[in-house]
Amino acid sequence: VKFTQILGCTDPTASNYNPNANTDDGKCKFIGCTDPKATNYNPNATIPCNDNGVNNDCCEYQGATQLGIKEV
Repeated sequence: VKFTQILGCTDPTASNYNPNANTDDGKCKFIGCTDPKATNYNPNATIPCNDNGVNNDCCEYQGATQLGIKEV
């Protein structure tokens, strides 16, 4: 029986999970807060939680009072 290797992200919690992959390629992407100063910082996040790939709209900060910043 010949084994066909299918490279891809094998972590079902990743945004680029490939259910057909049988060999992890190490390129899984995780969306979340990438700001280490935030209370909900996710060290595993590789993509900021805004669609534009720059902003961290989901980040929460202790005692934040600025408009548009979530306070915990």
